[in-house]
Amino acid sequence: MTTFEDEWAAASAQMGQREYGRAREHFAAALEVAADDDEVFSARALLARMDSATKQLGDARVAMDAALAEAPETLKPRVVARLRQVEAIITREEGQREEATQKFIALYDFCMQNELFDAAIDAAHHVAIAGDLQQQVAWAKKGIAAAEAGDQRSWLAVLWNNLGVTYEELNQPADVLEAYEKARVYHYETGGPVQKLAADWAVGRAWRLNGDAAEAQRHIEVSLEAARARYAEDPTPASAEWIAYGLQELGRTAQLAGEPEMALKLLEEARAKWTEAELESWTEGTQELDTELAELRAELAKDA
Repeated sequence: MTTFEDEWAAASAQMGQREYGRAREHFAAALEVAADDDEVFSARALLARMDSATKQLGDARVAMDAALAEAPETLKPRVVARLRQVEAIITREEGQREEATQKFIALYDFCMQNELFDAAIDAAHHVAIAGDLQQQVAWAKKGIAAAEAGDQRSWLAVLWNNLGVTYEELNQPADVLEAYEKARVYHYETGGPVQKLAADWAVGRAWRLNGDAAEAQRHIEVSLEAARARYAEDPTPASAEWIAYGLQELGRTAQLAGEPEMALKLLEEARAKWTEAELESWTEGTQELDTELAELRAELAKDA
């Protein structure tokens, strides 16, 4: 018979690979062998989280409301934080963005008061996700400061990357580049092959947003080479995804460089990989790529 710690470790490993259904099985097994209230409610929290991660949001809400109602006052602060974190995530996924933001802010304060610094970083990260753009910047910087103080280098990769995304939305390309370059440093220190190629892609994208086609192309080609090598070893939709992103960004870079024919060729290749990667369910991204293609074809037809 496995122990709670064994099942928890197995579930965490599956979460790291985004295999949420399998992770749920291990959390359910952990609940079966839980020895005390802290273990019981930790497992219940993560079971609800796996339900939300697998789009069973109604089940997640029911499970979380029950856990919160039944949680004893004697739980350790870390378990309380875990319950409150999952409840806030579910609230955000239900579309209640402002309420979720307030829950994460309260969670951050609770974690700081109880010296749960890693959980405080996570809460700040979630405020940055759930808040408006200015809140995202402010809380990303809070999270970065806390992560730097605790030397949480894997968190620094995520936090700098998300800050770069926010700066993209704010149309601040110089800040985008700085954030993605810092994220790349930490991704290369702590991440795997996918994180590294994604980091190179992001830096290339940032150079394009800053109007430098040569630097953009250099970084994107590094990312694309790694993505193609990964695909050669494992030709699945998941490994085709970053080839699609790389070709799309390279096509945009060719447009920036004044090479519309090359841009069209690359974007058409990107669209084929898009289908192979099963990305059509991402409606917004698919529409954006199809619009780019239509506009470029119209421009070339007009000049013919």
